[in-house]
Amino acid sequence: MIASHTRTHTRVSEGDAVALEAEIVGSQQDFRRELGHPVRAFAWLMGSPYGENPVADALVDRAGYEVLFSNFRVQRLPGLRPAA
Repeated sequence: MIASHTRTHTRVSEGDAVALEAEIVGSQQDFRRELGHPVRAFAWLMGSPYGENPVADALVDRAGYEVLFSNFRVQRLPGLRPAA
């Protein structure tokens, strides 16, 4: 499985919403452009589990990731989300 790891290895705790959007959603857009399809998984660098950072969670949802790898656990994300 291919997983996104942000564009520049930014930590979820760093940056504002605009910077995080470029890292999380932008990474998915890069994969769509280069591979022709989205990737299903996202892996944080030193990241918190889904449910602890509402801004990052919303961006992960918006990008359409289905699985999140954090430093604490692997989470299958609820629901179907439209891919960015």
